[in-house]
Amino acid sequence: MEKKILAADIAKDYFMAFRWGNVYKEVFSNFGVVFCMVNPLIQYMIIYKGAQELWFNFLAVYLPFVFIMVSVSLHPVKLHKMMYLCPVSAEGRMTCVRKAYCFRIAVQMSVVSIGMAVLLPAFEGSVLALVAIFLNDLVLSILITAVERTDDKAEDNGREFAQEEVYKALMTGIAVLVIFLQMMMICEPEPDMTGDLIILGMTVFVQIPLMIRYRKYVREALAAAAYYEKAG
Repeated sequence: MEKKILAADIAKDYFMAFRWGNVYKEVFSNFGVVFCMVNPLIQYMIIYKGAQELWFNFLAVYLPFVFIMVSVSLHPVKLHKMMYLCPVSAEGRMTCVRKAYCFRIAVQMSVVSIGMAVLLPAFEGSVLALVAIFLNDLVLSILITAVERTDDKAEDNGREFAQEEVYKALMTGIAVLVIFLQMMMICEPEPDMTGDLIILGMTVFVQIPLMIRYRKYVREALAAAAYYEKAG
């Protein structure tokens, strides 16, 4: 009899990944992830001298960003080894992987929504700024931890892996730049419509096209994760 994978199992696996040992291994030992998370904080301390009256706005945007970076790092698109030994069909495993990926995005964007809800009462900027924040975090949320697959097309897989890493680096780098610009906008005493339009333009004309192209790698990773030999 095929084992039925419940939503509760997916949720449990997601939150179990936040063990300290796992966080240290996958996040704090990764220089790129740490740099992306710490850089906006350092820039804020330099530019605004750690102004206490701006901390509230800053943290409402910064903390969800950090959570997304940690969550993406802790949840590669693959199942636990025991799941490949359970009596579950490849189609069932693929469904489980997709649900886990969608659940991860839903949790991350829920945290973003909470941050925006906290920011809203004290926010004096435009709606465009809030839209840009939401879209930027959505772009970050779809990222996956790249896994080099090990089937018989080694050369093609190596090239695909390199391309995936390039797209991921571009999307992450631009997102970090945008999140920094957003933090500057929300910390300014007066709304800046021009700045908001520039940030929204970067999101719509640069980040979203990259995200659409990156979907190819996400689909391939989700399909490969159904098979132990290809999951990496």
